[in-house]
Amino acid sequence: MLKGFFRTTFALAGLVTMALASAGQARTIYECTFEDRGPNRNWLPTIVYVAHDPGSEEVQVSDPIIESVSGGPISVKPRTDNDVRLSLRWTLMLKSTAQNDFHWTYDFTVYKADNKAKITGTPRGYSDTLYAPGTCKVKKG
Repeated sequence: MLKGFFRTTFALAGLVTMALASAGQARTIYECTFEDRGPNRNWLPTIVYVAHDPGSEEVQVSDPIIESVSGGPISVKPRTDNDVRLSLRWTLMLKSTAQNDFHWTYDFTVYKADNKAKITGTPRGYSDTLYAPGTCKVKKG
């Protein structure tokens, strides 16, 4: 239960940071929640915030995993940004319980017509890919 509290706290802190950074700008913020499936626990986030400025070459991304690794939102260049979808990819170095470092690549997509989303995570050097579907709330700022 405490772990869920920290996830929410980190995600909200990231959103506040992104909102303050964007004061006075027209920004779209996607607040996306994902299914908490058993195998994905602690490897895929259950909530992701994406702040997107129209015409910008980068977006700001925050989730509890990013917050714990980098201490704040990260900048990511969109792989796809059109009327249909916004797709992103980022890589993080995560520590496992065995004290090993793992590079994880995350792929995130939000479909703009229905605000459905998906996120995948793949550890470098492994063929396993974790997947979770989700939905997003869209806020204009």
